[in-house]
Amino acid sequence: MFFLKRMTDSVAGLILAILCALTLTDYSLMKQCPNREKIAVVHTFFIFVLQLVFIFSLMAATLMIFLPQQQAFAVSALISLSVVAMEVKMIASLWNPQGILSEGIKFKEFGLLAIRLSIALILASAYAISVELYIFGDDIDDKARLNYEKHNADIVNNYQNRLIDKKKALSLLENDIYTLEQKMEQYYRANAKLTSKINALSADKIELERLLEIEDKGLEGRPKGKFERYWTYHNNWSAKNKEIAIVEQEKQALHTRYRSYGEALDKLLEQREQLNTNIVDSDPYEEASRHPNFKQQIPTGLAARYRLLAELKQDPNEGATVLEFSWLIKAVMIVLELIPLIVKVFFTPASIYLELLAAQVRKRTALVRYETKKVIEDAREEYLCSSGFQAETKEGVNDIVYDSIN
Repeated sequence: MFFLKRMTDSVAGLILAILCALTLTDYSLMKQCPNREKIAVVHTFFIFVLQLVFIFSLMAATLMIFLPQQQAFAVSALISLSVVAMEVKMIASLWNPQGILSEGIKFKEFGLLAIRLSIALILASAYAISVELYIFGDDIDDKARLNYEKHNADIVNNYQNRLIDKKKALSLLENDIYTLEQKMEQYYRANAKLTSKINALSADKIELERLLEIEDKGLEGRPKGKFERYWTYHNNWSAKNKEIAIVEQEKQALHTRYRSYGEALDKLLEQREQLNTNIVDSDPYEEASRHPNFKQQIPTGLAARYRLLAELKQDPNEGATVLEFSWLIKAVMIVLELIPLIVKVFFTPASIYLELLAAQVRKRTALVRYETKKVIEDAREEYLCSSGFQAETKEGVNDIVYDSIN
């Protein structure tokens, strides 16, 4: 039974020694303190453990947004250990007596609190990122989708407008083709009329030539010779020739215009075919997807989501609510971040350990100073004796020796 008690005490002492080392507490002094203060060391250690878990979890959740899991865990562990180590060091440096032994908070403590509060604000802002991104995750996703659709819609609309312009150009081209075809139809009708007119004039000319031959040769009982009727026929025949020449010129001019219409129509038909092919092959979304500014997918990185969160805070409708939640989250993060320091400064009872620690430091400091002064005095005496100085000159070299030793 006695052996079991000794082993239990030994294990408890070992655990306390480890906890004292981790919390920068002097184990030799803590052994002299009441059990209440030994339990307080365990409690302080668990506060640091909880703070470590808290910081690690938040940092890992933040970093995993854009880093692989293992890298996020490694960086989070490094950051959380650094913050907790700084917290342990800061708390261990607060030696002011508390409770009934308190001498009041000194300026140094206010300075430490101000520094720690500034650090907590920075860290809490970092921790709050993951919490805010999680809480407002759905809103951020909706905002990202709307921004994505709006950004790409502008590009797609640009290509759709181009397609509409092509269709308008095709409609104008169709009108031009229709106009040319109508003109060519008019040519056919005008050409047919001129042809009929030439045929009729040619028939009249042939008839007049026959009558001239009758008059000239005296056929069909007509007297032979070029009399008045002959010249009448001849004048009519000359008039028909001139009229036929005029109609032929009109027909030639009409044919020239027809050829120009045909060439213009061929060009327009070629343009229509190319434009039709271009319109059929045009896909505004596919063409927009090849644009360098087209977003192929909704951005999901930390920077993008943080930027969207900032846009939500500036939203005229929901910005005030998001901003209020944001500050509330930061306040909670700051409080959780400062819990060890708050407990140390404001909720620590009177501590025998701090009194023993202060007394030990004062005692050892006085002893070190005494021993240092004694060494200096001995060295000065030895120096004076070895130099053969008289007693009356000792006073003059004291300062020289003291300065040389220091």
